[in-house]
Amino acid sequence: LTAPPARRSIALPDLLNLWIARKLLIASLALTFFWFGILKIAGVSPVVPLLKATFPFMASDPYLSLLGLFEVAAAAGLIISKLRRVTLAFVICHLIGTLSIIVIAPHVLFAPEFPVLTMEGEFVVKNLILISASLVLLLDTSDR
Repeated sequence: LTAPPARRSIALPDLLNLWIARKLLIASLALTFFWFGILKIAGVSPVVPLLKATFPFMASDPYLSLLGLFEVAAAAGLIISKLRRVTLAFVICHLIGTLSIIVIAPHVLFAPEFPVLTMEGEFVVKNLILISASLVLLLDTSDR
């Protein structure tokens, strides 16, 4: 018989660093979704032309405002610890949905062609970072 693997103890400064990093991820995701949502609700979001090119019905009310409300609600859900895990799952699904533009309207993302990104392409590709940050928080077991 072999002994179970030894559990590595984590030093207090490392735990503090992990705690701070986790809180910063939560706060930055919440701020991002709040900001994006408020701009949609106010009707001044710079993403409207991108929506018109891909999902035209989403580019006007009531759908644009509903999308904005979802994003503001997601921001609140990220801050409220009891709602965080389910919110993160919804956020990940939402962000994966935004990547569908790669199939629906690649001409909007690449100019003159792949792999050169347009401004809209950069906007969409940054969602990979938001998805990754959301996954890190969702899979984190330190708050269970």
